[in-house]
Amino acid sequence: HRLQRKILRRGLELLKPGGIIVYSTCSLNPLENEAVLASVIDDIDGGVDAVEIIPLPDFVIEKCNVFDGLDSWMVPNSKFGKVKSSNKKDGKSTTCQRKMYNKFDDVPKEEKGCEKGKGGTINPSMFPPVSPEILKQLR
Repeated sequence: HRLQRKILRRGLELLKPGGIIVYSTCSLNPLENEAVLASVIDDIDGGVDAVEIIPLPDFVIEKCNVFDGLDSWMVPNSKFGKVKSSNKKDGKSTTCQRKMYNKFDDVPKEEKGCEKGKGGTINPSMFPPVSPEILKQLR
């Protein structure tokens, strides 16, 4: 998420006024897609008025399975699904506790981070935007 934000922000910094940038990932994960777009738009001076998300051309929509962007998602804890330890005798592994959060306020203090890369691994920018204007742009 953090790297995707840096890539998009840098692309926007280099973009000439009136230019077009195409942001694409090889992931279906909203933390790398919708969350990145929403948080970068929110960070830009002027917000939604400074950038415009334009729809795909009709010929692309007709040839591809195109779906609306998500406007809600949950954020997993940093150890979601990772192997915690394995027992060498029986070969069984245990996984860490899986937790999903709906909003940043639900995240425990030790997992909370900030956009400057300090603290935990879960940042406010990973959650769905609250701005109706940004939500509209994601659809």
